[in-house]
Amino acid sequence: RVLFRSSAGKVILSFRSGQGVLSYDMKAVRSEEVCVDRDALGEGIGTLSVPIFAGNDEVVGSLCVVLPSFRLKQESNSSELIPRLQVAGQSLSAKLGFINEEMGQIRQREARSCS
Repeated sequence: RVLFRSSAGKVILSFRSGQGVLSYDMKAVRSEEVCVDRDALGEGIGTLSVPIFAGNDEVVGSLCVVLPSFRLKQESNSSELIPRLQVAGQSLSAKLGFINEEMGQIRQREARSCS
């Protein structure tokens, strides 16, 4: 599937019901609510994605940042970018009516690669 080619698609697929058995990577994306993908779109292209939820708790999209993959390999960049992307995703979700009791408490986890 084309959705598996980017972190944006992998985030969406991880939260869709009826997709069959989720792989280990998809389970990690679902629990961490972030996907880091290096070189999936092409050599040297990295992506970070978080889910966007609607008021019915369904994932309706994802927020994605595309950047040179060498920037993802720099720990300081990933540790700064991921929480900021999560805040932006949570803000968009809230505007769509999603209510999350953990809103405002960004869960800073070590993101695993979902490639």
